[in-house]
Amino acid sequence: MTAKNTGESQRVSELYLATPVLAQAEPFLSALHKQLATCQPAALLLRLPPVAQMPDSAAAPLVAAVASCVQPLGIA
Repeated sequence: MTAKNTGESQRVSELYLATPVLAQAEPFLSALHKQLATCQPAALLLRLPPVAQMPDSAAAPLVAAVASCVQPLGIA
């Protein structure tokens, strides 16, 4: 698949990456950085434990850490 018809052929990523259920960001971030160096998905689904097991106050820093890794690369 190519991007807009600009005369140049550009590859558009159609990969969708789903994380394992994460309770902590740090153990996962190094693996994520390594994977993003070789293959960049179009989107990332961040999976968290059920709300009863992880309050918003614990989830927010985890989401922020993962977002700071993927958003600069244009990953949704």
